[in-house]
Amino acid sequence: MRNFENRSHFANLYPNNIRRFSGFNNAFLNKPHIFPPVKKQLKLWLPPIGYALLIFALSSIESASLPSLEFKLADKLIHLGEYGLFGILFARFFVHLDWKNPYLWAVLIASMYGAGDEIHQYYVPGRTMEVYDWMADTLGGLGGSLAYRLWLKKFKKNSMAGN
Repeated sequence: MRNFENRSHFANLYPNNIRRFSGFNNAFLNKPHIFPPVKKQLKLWLPPIGYALLIFALSSIESASLPSLEFKLADKLIHLGEYGLFGILFARFFVHLDWKNPYLWAVLIASMYGAGDEIHQYYVPGRTMEVYDWMADTLGGLGGSLAYRLWLKKFKKNSMAGN
């Protein structure tokens, strides 16, 4: 395993003209989140990617094999909850990587994945592609992203009060 604590040697891999014109600089490489340790990378990547694979696997099941709920909007509530967790996981991912607008990115990823999931369901026997399901997916991603943001604000406030 390489030790990425000293990242300045990466700057020498690129000629000065590439660094100057591409916006590349040493400060970018010296940020601690660029090359986090492998264990931290797994803690960040595995939950959202694993959950995305779970969603794909569940949406591959034929509708005749799925249990049905008896009330009218049960399907939409399932989509809200499913993609709410998806939004939480991706908001956590982008916040820990210190991305600009991490909550917006989480909503965009949830929305795009929801659209892809609906297209995928079009090709699964007994399943249908619905725009309203995609809208529920997007709203779920938005709700999950906002819930994670509120949870972080409360957590930071409580940790500050304890100091």
